[in-house]
Amino acid sequence: MQIQPAASAGGLVCLVADYRPFALFVCNPITKVARQLPPRICKRRPRIVCMVVDRLAQGYKIIAAGGYRTDDDRWTTEVFDSMTSSWRVSGSLLQEELTKRAISCRGSLYCLTCGPNSGLLEYNIQHEVWSRVKTQRMPGNVKSRQLFECKGMIGIVGKASRNQTLGLCIWFLDLKTMKWVEYGRMPPDMFDRLYKKWPCDSMYCAGYDDVIFFTRFYSPLGLIFSLSKGQWEWVPPCPLLRDGALNVPRPRNWSVFQHELDGFSFEPRLDATPFYNN
Repeated sequence: MQIQPAASAGGLVCLVADYRPFALFVCNPITKVARQLPPRICKRRPRIVCMVVDRLAQGYKIIAAGGYRTDDDRWTTEVFDSMTSSWRVSGSLLQEELTKRAISCRGSLYCLTCGPNSGLLEYNIQHEVWSRVKTQRMPGNVKSRQLFECKGMIGIVGKASRNQTLGLCIWFLDLKTMKWVEYGRMPPDMFDRLYKKWPCDSMYCAGYDDVIFFTRFYSPLGLIFSLSKGQWEWVPPCPLLRDGALNVPRPRNWSVFQHELDGFSFEPRLDATPFYNN
């Protein structure tokens, strides 16, 4: 059995457990309080899982989308509400192939679609409706494109060529013009180091406050970019990876992940609890 984080918000982390039946947990890693959520209506693993916390209402919601197709060939969406401690079927998802990453921003859930007509989808959490966001041409290479949220802005990071030189760029969506505006570009020496040894196109990024974290699949390297300072820097080596400084128990299939750095944004809070409804 493998348990891994799928989403986080307001000091809580949503974990997925890959055993049958598929299970979801919510925990506060700081207080070490956790709960297993009731079984979902759909037994298949959802394509995306996202989490939002409402501190005023003292509750949270888990959105799981892409579990299976309905009779009219649309993906289902399920919402868990901590106030009722139950799942319900929400608005059906457009017939699109989804990426596995989703973000929460300004009261909506956003995710990217795959393929040559890749675009941006929005799920309005209040009205429980999916729609395609009409923006100008999506930036970056479709294979390396990743969505993130930072300071209330929707961003994309991906590979792009300039003057016949390949690099990694950051774009933010201008909500007035609906254009993707380039904000930063990784220095060539950092890009070469990150991509030369590990040629996989897939990558991972996460935003928190004014900092964006980057890493590559199957790579132990990671970088952060500060929006306020406009600076790139390498993160220290992770002690949990092979040859790391910590002597911690390794899972049986550790050899698969021993060189790979991963992560997610998290805001430590002592007042966050998985049992908001109690």
